[in-house]
Amino acid sequence: MKICFLNICLLFTVFFAKAQTNCNKIPFYPADHIRNPSLEQVPGTCVTSFSSIPNSSQTPMSSLIPFWQLPVSNYLGITYFGQCNNFIFYHDPQSFVINPNSFPVYLPLVPLPIPDGNGVLGFRADRSRTGSSFVDTFRIKEYICANLLRLLKKDSLYRLSFNLGFGIKDTAGIPYNNAIYYHISASPTKFELFGLVDSTHIPFPLPQGNHGAYGCLSQINNEWISLGTCVLSGDPGTWVEGNIEFTAPANLQSIGIGPACDFSDIPYTPRGDDERSYYYFLDHLRFYQASAPKPILEMTGGSFCDGPNASVTLHMKSENYYTGSQLQWYKNNVPINETSGTITITKNQYGEGWYQCGVQNDTVCIRSDSFHVYWDPMIVPSIGNNPDTTACIGESLLLAIDGGANATYLWNNGSYSSSISVTQSGSYSVKASNACNTVTATKNVQFKECPPTFFIPSGFTPNNDGLNDVFRAHSTGTIKSFQLSVFNRWGRCVFSTRDILKGWDATYNQVIQPTGIYAWMVQYADAKGIVHTEKGTVALIR
Repeated sequence: MKICFLNICLLFTVFFAKAQTNCNKIPFYPADHIRNPSLEQVPGTCVTSFSSIPNSSQTPMSSLIPFWQLPVSNYLGITYFGQCNNFIFYHDPQSFVINPNSFPVYLPLVPLPIPDGNGVLGFRADRSRTGSSFVDTFRIKEYICANLLRLLKKDSLYRLSFNLGFGIKDTAGIPYNNAIYYHISASPTKFELFGLVDSTHIPFPLPQGNHGAYGCLSQINNEWISLGTCVLSGDPGTWVEGNIEFTAPANLQSIGIGPACDFSDIPYTPRGDDERSYYYFLDHLRFYQASAPKPILEMTGGSFCDGPNASVTLHMKSENYYTGSQLQWYKNNVPINETSGTITITKNQYGEGWYQCGVQNDTVCIRSDSFHVYWDPMIVPSIGNNPDTTACIGESLLLAIDGGANATYLWNNGSYSSSISVTQSGSYSVKASNACNTVTATKNVQFKECPPTFFIPSGFTPNNDGLNDVFRAHSTGTIKSFQLSVFNRWGRCVFSTRDILKGWDATYNQVIQPTGIYAWMVQYADAKGIVHTEKGTVALIR
């Protein structure tokens, strides 16, 4: 379960039994897991610079901030801002350029005062200029990581608190090569916490491929496990507090923090032409550990396969710890009449839905994560009713198989949907799986040339009631070309189209045409290329 508290302390009023709608109170105590939580520099140093790749003129991370490091060798790097330099990155534009044709990109100003200590870290959290979540995946994102003083233990509940700074746009920058650009702190933003089982792997080698050190931490190396995310909002020049609650999925030796992998659930903030990327500041990280284990639900009996005796039995794993506490089960956040550590659910008793178990005593009030109970049908290994299907060239044919809402599908054309639309002859097969069974079904489809036939209505009523508002031709069979033309009583062509799906809306040059009889002509070429002409009249009725 991942919970994010934004910028303020949330006070929960707990109403147990039937009146309870929110339950998330559990004591936390400070846990000394992070060394150098305020990001202090090595004593006696005064550096504000990039923390970047080895064998460069820039300062290596390990010699700058004790116990913190970059996650990848030859990484793009992040920036450290120290009190001894007034938290200002050096303003000589020449310091920004790598070649004579380059230009400066100025970082935002650090919000002052900082939350703790004498230094902060700056992070680039890039997004595409379109706000595309797919493109965002491969934008530059910067991270910092640390080996922990002691393990985060599997199945234990923790909270990481941190402060995030929203900088002020640095308008005092000096142009170079007649150009100047800025990084800005847009609001809202989203940060993500990652965990690592084996700290000896840090730093990971720079990955090969089309994005290298771009992208989120778990894309750079999949040993990083996402622990939770936090959406934060702030005004320029302010610090806000973020909290990420999580249950450790394994014994973790290291953490990493930085921009979230997925920004699709937060609004996109457009950038100006002189604004290159988004940028934020990090300070004052601290861990808290829950004084009680979180309830975890496990399935101990039954099956998700439908049948006359279908059932699912759920058990709360931490039941022994909470002996003497009051338990309460919920379905879809509504209390039900179950107060023991185990519940058996059937289609007639409670039925499908999302289940939780809540615990309350003098110091604890917390619910488990939701557990989805459902029953899948047996999948019939058939695509439609007949093994083979014939359709006309130029048409599309929908092939579908029903495996229920929770089934997975894989067609031999690579589709993962329950249905596909096909336009070419061939043999189409699908593998469908759910909790009951896995089947493979095949459909042979043949597209052939069919003689075209037309249906053209004798009248239409363009009154915007959604019925017969447009005059158009309807056809079946194979058609290589098509043209519909409509003429008024004086022989003027008031409408013409080569798209058989388009029709006349009873206007000409955006002028509504009068009620009356209009002539039409259809010219089309069949599958052999032979051109045919059909004529008739249509009544325009208002």
